Amino acid sequence: MTKNASRMIQSISGHRGKSCYYVLTQAVTVAIRCMPAEPQMKVICTETGRLCGKNTAAVWKALSRAIDDIWQYGDHEALARSLGYLPREKPSPRDLVLSLACQLWCSSEG
Repeated sequence: MTKNASRMIQSISGHRGKSCYYVLTQAVTVAIRCMPAEPQMKVICTETGRLCGKNTAAVWKALSRAIDDIWQYGDHEALARSLGYLPREKPSPRDLVLSLACQLWCSSEG
């Protein structure tokens, strides 16, 4: 599932080389494992931090950086395809992580 999350995030990213995209990929993967439940971001950030070797605050900051980069420089058409809708305003870390996770989880069910 991490490979699919990485592919989806690369399609929407602005500057793919940024380390914050690795953190976003891990957060989406953690959220997918919890589906169909939608865990609190504290749970997602704690587990993501464990996987990435970062504290929860650093994970949250990296997710915010990734979302800022996607919103400013990313492919908004790919974002709309990935989410199933085009957000009118920049999504929160929780909204983006859970929306991407849900789309990937739903597409893997079959």
